[in-house]
Amino acid sequence: MEEFDATKEGGVRGTALIEELSAASGLPDDLIGEELSRIISGAGKSTADVTLDDLREMLASYLQDVLSEAKTSFEETPPQITEIDTPKLRRVK
Repeated sequence: MEEFDATKEGGVRGTALIEELSAASGLPDDLIGEELSRIISGAGKSTADVTLDDLREMLASYLQDVLSEAKTSFEETPPQITEIDTPKLRRVK
């Protein structure tokens, strides 16, 4: 992966930025690409023009939404531990 400086004049933007973020995430490209595209279009932006600052704001908002939904879900139906799977230990002679 080639190093880039997103702070320089113009920086990396658009699809090149999305591709770089996708590669850096380590997640499957199609999965992260689709999700980023959905987030960007949901914010009313174009994937061709999105900047690093735009993505920071969008992803911070996305993370807040995900955490809020998870909290609500756990409050409504807390996870139940029905059986603890403990390994069977044997004494070695």
